Amino acid sequence: MTRSKKKQKDLESALMTRKTGRMGDIVARFFRNKLGMLGLTIIVVLLILVILAPLFTKYPYYEQSFKDRFVAPCWEHPLGTDNFGRDLWSRMLYGGRISLLVSVCALLMSNIVGIIIGAICGYFGGIVDNVISRVLDVLMSIPGMLLAIAAAAALGTGPVKTAIAIAITGMPFGARIMRSSVLSIKGNEFVEAARATGSSQLRVILKHILPNTLAPIIVNATMNIGSNIMAISGLSFVGLGVQAPTPEWGSILSAGREFLRDFPPIVIFPAVFIGLTLFGFNILGDALRDALDPRLKD
Repeated sequence: MTRSKKKQKDLESALMTRKTGRMGDIVARFFRNKLGMLGLTIIVVLLILVILAPLFTKYPYYEQSFKDRFVAPCWEHPLGTDNFGRDLWSRMLYGGRISLLVSVCALLMSNIVGIIIGAICGYFGGIVDNVISRVLDVLMSIPGMLLAIAAAAALGTGPVKTAIAIAITGMPFGARIMRSSVLSIKGNEFVEAARATGSSQLRVILKHILPNTLAPIIVNATMNIGSNIMAISGLSFVGLGVQAPTPEWGSILSAGREFLRDFPPIVIFPAVFIGLTLFGFNILGDALRDALDPRLKD
């Protein structure tokens, strides 16, 4: 009975896949993942809050009021105020804009460069692959945060320079993933057929190889957004990232550490926002990985 039910379920799944296509099957499996839905909900709510921050805040993030310093969370100030009397709720939402924007920019830069380098290494191989791979090995042997600190110290502070510093740390991993994907695909029959019909190497890479390597890149990108936010917050915490008065979760956390014993909310709430964002992106990345892996069909 159990086997017959399993066969019937597999048959229904196969018929559904034929009707909806591969993309429809991926979307259906993703939406069946409860943890993935939780992660997506967290990210969507967070994006709505930070993008539409003016609609959800009463005070400008820069407005100071020394008579309202260290106000405990209340109806007027949901998360309280900091040492300058600035509303922490406003600073959290506007700071989320900076954290997410810098993280996404760093992700785009690292993935674009990583895809190009990885595709070159995997497709052409030989001495080009050996030289570039050894350089990537050196970069990957350095702890990510230490490399980001070194890059930020050399480049300077500010959102753009912070994004570049974070991108440098993520590029080797993106290149490695792309190289592995290209190596596993370039020997397939459809690639050989494209070469036999006279397609140029650039066309083979862009039209036949790259579209078939996007799944691991997308999963890696989704999970790296959270780690990028952590790295940005870490750089800001040590004074090498986004600097005051621009709000950013790490810089808010760093500015409030000296008041931790006297007024814990100034440190607790930035840490909660960072933790929720990391949690949301990580479980969303796990759900995407499961949905894109054909071996994990229900």
